[in-house]
Amino acid sequence: MQTDSENMMRWEKKKSYYAEHRIIEGKNLIITCDGDDGSLDAQEIDKLIKKIFDLD
Repeated sequence: MQTDSENMMRWEKKKSYYAEHRIIEGKNLIITCDGDDGSLDAQEIDKLIKKIFDLD
């Protein structure tokens, strides 16, 4: 099982890769996080997509 610190290290490595390829959070990358129970809030994700990509 991976620890939180291992997950964070993997995430930081991914973010660096994304940045090198001009994939930027809030511009052309949307980041979501699971809730404590493993759930995702689809309505919040939809709002975020509309906001970031100016779809309103």
